[in-house]
Amino acid sequence: LHYLGQVLPSLDDGDATVDADQQRRRQGIFDTLVKITTTLLDGKPLALLVDDLQYADEGTLVLLKVLTERAAPPIFVCGAANDTLGSGPDETAPPWERFFETTGAELCVARRRLQPLDANDIRLHLSSVYPGIDLPLGFEDQLQRTTSGNPLFLSEVLRMLVLDGKLSLAGQCWTVEPLEPGYHPRSLEEIVNRKIASLDERGRNLLEQISALGEDVALSVVTGATNAPESEVLEFLNRARSLGLLRTDFQNKDESVRFLGEGVREI
Repeated sequence: LHYLGQVLPSLDDGDATVDADQQRRRQGIFDTLVKITTTLLDGKPLALLVDDLQYADEGTLVLLKVLTERAAPPIFVCGAANDTLGSGPDETAPPWERFFETTGAELCVARRRLQPLDANDIRLHLSSVYPGIDLPLGFEDQLQRTTSGNPLFLSEVLRMLVLDGKLSLAGQCWTVEPLEPGYHPRSLEEIVNRKIASLDERGRNLLEQISALGEDVALSVVTGATNAPESEVLEFLNRARSLGLLRTDFQNKDESVRFLGEGVREI
């Protein structure tokens, strides 16, 4: 429980004596994570989808390696990583790059470069998200040209279409209304700035402060840093969620506030 408590604080039994030897402590945490994960699986398969794998530390990557080797049935790990931060086995490369260079062949790691969405990808996406959708001729080509195949930009354009009533459910099918010339935004930044402009001054100030605090911030930190009453912050978060600027999750007895994407936070 003490070792598991290093990852899930609410489970810590307070046995500080176990931490006397740092090497033993690290090994204990590692072994405990392997044991509890394989125990919880109970012989069932598991697929792990990991975003921003380039930020993973070496210990996490080794843990994934051991899990894929020990688990039966095996664990399938699919991670997305930005490959612009460095490459190769040298010390300047991110841990995930060094890990790939040294153990990729051993683990039979397959690597695929993600391409922007093309018109066919967008058509398949629309058909799965909006069942029975009646697409106007060339609609997916227009979306591809507008967004250049950027998934985040595409999702924001679709959200805008729904909120504006241009994409709506009629009976059992989704329909797309004719769009006036110049309707499509020219960039993701334009969409986000429209949303920010719809907030009042206090809301814009809160949004700016949250963006400065980081990508993933606890609600208690937000209320403390902004000196705003929690009720005011919660009211703002409801508005920001409805606009598609922020999302919230509950973690470690506190609500966590995140931007919809790093691109949105930067804007």
